[in-house]
Amino acid sequence: MGDKDVLDYLNAVARIWGFEVVARAGIFSHAQMGPLPAYRLRENEEKLQAAATAFLTALRRETPRRPGFFDVMAFHIGRAPCGELGESAPADHTYWKEQGWLEKGRRYYVDVPVNPVYHALGVVAEWYLRRRVRRDLREVG
Repeated sequence: MGDKDVLDYLNAVARIWGFEVVARAGIFSHAQMGPLPAYRLRENEEKLQAAATAFLTALRRETPRRPGFFDVMAFHIGRAPCGELGESAPADHTYWKEQGWLEKGRRYYVDVPVNPVYHALGVVAEWYLRRRVRRDLREVG
């Protein structure tokens, strides 16, 4: 029960962290329903097989998929505090810096074409958030 909500949440979290989600599989388990009838076991197997096939197909692709609007915005919104906090959040700042994600002109976690409109909106959101973080840091000293 509630697998769609859980899968939606996990999908959002993974994408915010820059992962490409290629498949999802909500299955019935013995823990939920006790012993499962044969048709449920077949449904589970079909869902898992489809997810595994999608995963394998994604691994074999020559290039990663282009990020969508949500993905680009999440990158820029995550980059703002990591870039501004520096010594206040050294682990995050160092990690983002080592990955090259704080470099000027960086459009996304991986080097893929990014829709220029998404990038422009992401830059505006990042600029706004950086200003807020700097203001907040000044207020707390």
